[in-house]
Amino acid sequence: MRARRCCGIVAQGLEEAQARALAAELALEELGGWVLREDAIATVAEPEGLRSIELQARAVRLARRNGSPEVVAGRAIRLVAAATVGKQMLLEILLQSPFRRLRIDAERFDFRCLGRRMNYDARNNLRELARSVCALAPAALRSRGTASLLADRRSEPASYEALEDLEREERWLLTIG
Repeated sequence: MRARRCCGIVAQGLEEAQARALAAELALEELGGWVLREDAIATVAEPEGLRSIELQARAVRLARRNGSPEVVAGRAIRLVAAATVGKQMLLEILLQSPFRRLRIDAERFDFRCLGRRMNYDARNNLRELARSVCALAPAALRSRGTASLLADRRSEPASYEALEDLEREERWLLTIG
């Protein structure tokens, strides 16, 4: 596996001796590493798609499919993960207690929640939304894709080659966070 796709988890399913040998090789290259049992690595839920939200002073109001609204406090947000996978631009909000994974696809999302900050560029809108969610949840972990989006580093390559890479990074961040 190429290191670029690792997103924190270099290998899985190895015998302990193999894992320790790999960790030793990484240490020789001045790359730290841990050997963890598979069951010690966090899992993530299947994503729930969101088409719209309402930003409040200290919370996000979700429009649920059954029509009843749900308010999520900013302190319940554990991880904010933005990603570009091919041409798809995503923002995932991972909640704790109960654990949930909310996914926003920039091309299918109604950005009216941004008010006057909304414009006609999906990337800019996604960045503004990520900025707002991060402001509501300052203690939340942030993926490298979120850091790149907030810094507006357009010159960087696509955040992730596949959705599995995003999920791998989310699992890693939740494990070490």
